[in-house]
Amino acid sequence: MLLRQAQLYEAGQLSRLCFQSKAHWGYSDEFMETCRQELTVTEADISSDIVFVAQSQQAMAGVAHLIVTDQPAMLEKLFIVPDFIGQGVGALLFEKIVDELKILKEKGPSSFLIISDPYAKGFYEKMGAHLIGTVPSDTWPDRDLPLLEFKVRP
Repeated sequence: MLLRQAQLYEAGQLSRLCFQSKAHWGYSDEFMETCRQELTVTEADISSDIVFVAQSQQAMAGVAHLIVTDQPAMLEKLFIVPDFIGQGVGALLFEKIVDELKILKEKGPSSFLIISDPYAKGFYEKMGAHLIGTVPSDTWPDRDLPLLEFKVRP
């Protein structure tokens, strides 16, 4: 599995990957449409943030998007193509994000936050993140999302 930085021209393909990955969990079409904007990866994201792609041969297998503008950093997206779920791609991308923050640690954040889909909470906890609360969903009324924090260790 190759991990690499995303390219500007891949924004549309990465957005479709995120949408397909979230839809895998059986959400309604109505719910998915409300999430479309938050699942979008833009050229601006790719040029200003940390966006990594996991690639298996010629196919994209996943994407991770980290925003490092303020303390703490925010894991904005981590999505895996459904055919690759459970094969360790998410862990590879997560570890790549952590490695990137270790490089930036002297001048950057020592932790990052994750507003998680409820289906992904267990994955993030397995990776070492800790639940610190909940936040209301921006896209669906009366829905709270797990808020986790991952502390980067040397």
